[in-house]
Formats: sequence, structure tokens, C-alpha cells
Amino acid sequence: MLIGELASRTGVSIHTIRYYEKSGFYTSVQRKDNNYREYSEDTIQIVLFVKNVQKLGFSLEEIKEVVDVFQNRSMQKDELVNKKINKKLSEVEQKIFELTQIKKVLIKILEVCKTNKHKEKDLKYLLDGLKLLDKV
Repeated sequence: MLIGELASRTGVSIHTIRYYEKSGFYTSVQRKDNNYREYSEDTIQIVLFVKNVQKLGFSLEEIKEVVDVFQNRSMQKDELVNKKINKKLSEVEQKIFELTQIKKVLIKILEVCKTNKHKEKDLKYLLDGLKLLDKV
């Protein structure tokens, strides 16, 4: 299939498909007599995999490592995938913790704003609340 059809079937731009190819996500792209790239059905699966795993917060570098392991039929693939998923899960849990702390600070600032309207100490209270963000 040509790049336009691949883009249409995956919902990914032509530019992105070429970028993935240059990054080495798939190398078995054939050229037709007219020098157009001919993509295989397997390429659809790779592009969709990359697109969906990115939504989970994985970088292209992290995804490339996993794709390489699967393409090389490495015996370590389960171990690597588990390691990558556990690492990403830990990062997500840390982000959730940080966002929860930020939410608490914002709620405190709102409370200060509601209870200290039009007082000269308002700015000091807000600044004190924002200092709490340094602890996050």
C-alpha cells in the first residue's frame, strides 16, 4: 500500500509515517518502479502500536526499544516489557502525587481568597500558598 493509504488507515500523518521509518520502526519498506514506497500490512500494526503506546505516556525512544525486541524475536521481551511498564507506572503515580499536591495548594489559595477579600494581606497569603508548591 502507498503512504496515503497507510496514513488514512492509521490516522497518522504522512510526515509521521516517514519519521517513524527514518527512526527505524520499520525497515522493510519496498520501492516500486516509480520509486514510491510500498508499505506492508505489518506496518499498519507497528504504526498503530506506536500511536497507542504514545497515548500511555511512553516516549518514542522507549517504544523503539520494545519494537526492536519484538522484531528481533528476543527471548527477553517479556522481561523488558514488564520493566518498561512498571517504570512508566511509577512515573504516572509520581505525577498523580504531584498533581494532588498542587490541587491541595490551589484549594488553600482559593480559601484564602474567599476569607480575606480586599485585605492588604491578600498578596502575602497568596505568596505563602505558592511557596507550598516548592515542597511538591
